Amino acid sequence: MHTKHIQLLPEQIGMAIRQLAGDLVYDVNYVNLLGRTFANSQDHSKWGVSMNPAVPAVCIGDVNRQESQYRRGGGAVCIMDPKLWRTFYYSVTEYEECPPFSGVQREMLNKAVSRLYEVNKLNHIENLLLPQTQFEGQDDGVIRKV
Repeated sequence: MHTKHIQLLPEQIGMAIRQLAGDLVYDVNYVNLLGRTFANSQDHSKWGVSMNPAVPAVCIGDVNRQESQYRRGGGAVCIMDPKLWRTFYYSVTEYEECPPFSGVQREMLNKAVSRLYEVNKLNHIENLLLPQTQFEGQDDGVIRKV
């Protein structure tokens, strides 16, 4: 099972991925980039980063799934790159488990997330073919679950 940090507005697609794809997904509360810390409430970005160094995946998107935005489309791109992964992974300074997912949101996102899950299964096969990379630096305790 892979776990991912997800930087999304609360109540968004991260919860659907957790419940439908079986991954552990967390909301990022604080990010530190170049010495500047941002709270989730000060940031409108939407991205995810694997918590598994053996799968150095970063996903960046524009999908905004607040209920008022359901009629808009969107997408995401996922990149497997160890350097980019380290940048995103180590920028997360605090995270927490996503809140429960409502039935209305689940119904709206079920089809899209099911498609993402199918793509994820294909990506998982591809990930098995990647060499296991040893990264410099270990988890230094900066990232903390609340």
